[in-house]
Amino acid sequence: MTDTRKYFEDIAIGERRDCGGKVVTKEEIVAFATEYDPQSFHIDEAAAKTSIYGGLIASGWHTGAMVMRLMVDNFVSNVASVGSPGFDNLRWVKPVRPGDTLHVRSECIEKIESKSRPTIGIVKFKNETYNQKGETVMTMTAIGLYLRRPKDKTAKGEVMGEYVTLKAEDGHGFPAYVARPEGKARGGVVVIQEIFGVNAHIKQVTDGFAKDGYLAVAPDMFHRVQQGVDLGYTQEEVTKGREIAMKAAGENLLRDAEAARAYAASAGKVGIVGYCMGGSVVWSAAAHGKFDCAVGYYGGRILENAALKPRCPTLLHFGEKDAGIPIDKVRPFIAQHPEVESHIYAADHGFNCDHRHHYDAAAAKRARERTIGHFRRHLG
Repeated sequence: MTDTRKYFEDIAIGERRDCGGKVVTKEEIVAFATEYDPQSFHIDEAAAKTSIYGGLIASGWHTGAMVMRLMVDNFVSNVASVGSPGFDNLRWVKPVRPGDTLHVRSECIEKIESKSRPTIGIVKFKNETYNQKGETVMTMTAIGLYLRRPKDKTAKGEVMGEYVTLKAEDGHGFPAYVARPEGKARGGVVVIQEIFGVNAHIKQVTDGFAKDGYLAVAPDMFHRVQQGVDLGYTQEEVTKGREIAMKAAGENLLRDAEAARAYAASAGKVGIVGYCMGGSVVWSAAAHGKFDCAVGYYGGRILENAALKPRCPTLLHFGEKDAGIPIDKVRPFIAQHPEVESHIYAADHGFNCDHRHHYDAAAAKRARERTIGHFRRHLG
């Protein structure tokens, strides 16, 4: 069975999530406090009305317990958590009353590799609990212990890399999946996702370039719009991916691609490769960025940006059966750009993705051979 849990390496600094909501009832306020915190303003409505709170309120420890349940249901149950040494800076800012709906906003603010236990990592989260009015009711710094990704998690269908945090020129921090080669890298490759996020397929593609000797980096290009996008290929997920992609600003996509290039530059020359939406980003990056070479697969917006001139050696792959990128428009584009190496395959859109029904093994194999050849010539 494939292990789908997130490990210490998969949690990125700056990663945020919202968990909620939990409707608080009078009955559970009284029940909890009767058992664990039997102060009058928690258990007696009449006495609570004459208190400084003017009514029944939840015990702060009850609020903490409800927050813990929200975190377990929405995050902790999906990660390799092994507990917590405690928390810092706990504050009960505003009373929680019957009928309130609680939400938790959580942001990863620090990661520490354990020196005494190398299989464990420590992660700190800034947690803010707020009610249905947007009022903050509790804040704290949560500290969690998480397993490091086992070294043998590189079997077929699983991933071999880890997450790092990148920072764009405008200060935006965002995660990127990184796969490292064995031995000295030939160079770096930035992998730009499709509309489905940095999902299992993109991770496998990134792992593949690492196995070919490159430091491979797949930045989360949707992080500014929606965090943690990891979609499959149902029609519903296709629609959702398109909606997110429409909100992603072109200049920010280029900023984030450049941040990934800067990270990969530690390995030497850097190329960029992208698929679908990523293919369009590649075309723009080749014209405006600092990459040493570029490879684009069936980028839907390449044709509408035909006036761009790549400043680095560029290779493009198109599918003859791709209704979204009509072949009768692709051929004039190729003629317009003789400086670009372009190839047309007897295949449909998405032919490189073996998770999709349009996957074409022969076309994917030939396109990848050309892609690796391009990288070998221009990166090493």
